Amino acid sequence: MQVIYLSNRPDVLAVTVEALRHAVSEALDVLVITPTATGLSGVTDLIESELLSVAERRSAKAADHGGRNTMLRDLAIRRGPVAEKFLLSDDDYRPLGAIPPDFWQRSGRLRNYVSHDLARWRRLNTSYDGTQLNTWLALAQWDCPHLGYGSHLPQMMVRDHWIEAFDAWGRLSAATAEAGSPMGWQVDEWSLPLNWGRHVHPADYHDAEPHHTLCWPQFPWEWSRDYRAPRYDFENFYPEHYRPGGLFEGLPQAAPSDPGAAAATAFEKARRWHELERSMVDLRVPDGLITPWTHSAPRRTALKGLRLAKSVRSWTGLAASGRDEDLTEDLRP
Repeated sequence: MQVIYLSNRPDVLAVTVEALRHAVSEALDVLVITPTATGLSGVTDLIESELLSVAERRSAKAADHGGRNTMLRDLAIRRGPVAEKFLLSDDDYRPLGAIPPDFWQRSGRLRNYVSHDLARWRRLNTSYDGTQLNTWLALAQWDCPHLGYGSHLPQMMVRDHWIEAFDAWGRLSAATAEAGSPMGWQVDEWSLPLNWGRHVHPADYHDAEPHHTLCWPQFPWEWSRDYRAPRYDFENFYPEHYRPGGLFEGLPQAAPSDPGAAAATAFEKARRWHELERSMVDLRVPDGLITPWTHSAPRRTALKGLRLAKSVRSWTGLAASGRDEDLTEDLRP
């Protein structure tokens, strides 16, 4: 089974690759899109400067983070030694334990995992939010479904379907550029090919399933989720969670090799994340825990003010029945 990573953090990548090797029963063929050689054994480096022409390197340098990543992945998949079916992943998508053999394919058809509907995604003025918007509009124009597959776990892709989808995007992007609104690579590289594939080649795919990712979002209530995970098989890894005051302080950064210890560790991580989710309904954060809302004195003061406002709202009977959490549903740092 082939897996393609994009990484400029060889130390993080090394732990993630080893964790995935231990979690799956198949041998892994690991490709890494990277600015410099990783130095990792058993890994094929796809060096960015060797993948891109001089003009493409200039374009990549001018692009924002998301656009650059999409460009690198697309060109690597077209030009690299990529299998017909492959896993697309990032260096921080870590398994929490053994992954079932049919997690990505069942009866020859792909299984993929979603976290939101692109049409319902928030409309903030960030590059990522703009990418979600562009992807939804393009897919809707092509009468494709528009689910969000950027679920922070490895996703199985079909190379030919990827190329079809990005060729279609290239034509649309070129047309908008002629109209004075160049979009370039501002598109979600997870959602574009997987929605396209399900629309054009439905026999190759199962219906989309809710994601299985812990820490997506990183903290509860950072945004509303359309799909809640039925269980957790992967962690969206954040090093800061393991530092003093972090959400997972004292816990292993990768799943222990012993299955019982791995299960216990995964349970404790999920418990801590959901305990924070519960406490944030009342706009409270456990003492000593560092979060986007408590890492500085002004933010702690602001959170206290929101908590007071929520209490007043509740006391005056303004809170709709069963919706006391409204103030926290999109509590963005």
